[in-house]
Amino acid sequence: MTKHVDEIVKDLVNGDLQKYWSGFESVAYALYDKKNVYLFNHPRMTNNKPINYQVLKWNEQFNGCTLILYDDYPTAIVDLELYDDYASLYSIPYTRTLSRFSMY
Repeated sequence: MTKHVDEIVKDLVNGDLQKYWSGFESVAYALYDKKNVYLFNHPRMTNNKPINYQVLKWNEQFNGCTLILYDDYPTAIVDLELYDDYASLYSIPYTRTLSRFSMY
């Protein structure tokens, strides 16, 4: 699954989000599997350049594809195991999940 996470970094973190709409900004989100959580854009993160995300151990708070308050901060979460390939993971429903919470 790390390969998909690295592709997300390439496409979302390093990409031009303005192509979605003017003023679009990525919010805190996490991709996770049964072992790890890959945390992006969260105040809890340490500066992990060049990977742009922090790897945490999975816990029961990461369940489903939804919005949670992780460390009291709104964070969109996506279960990597629900997607068979990168195209499905990066699909329009996924970007809507991330953008839907951009108002927070």
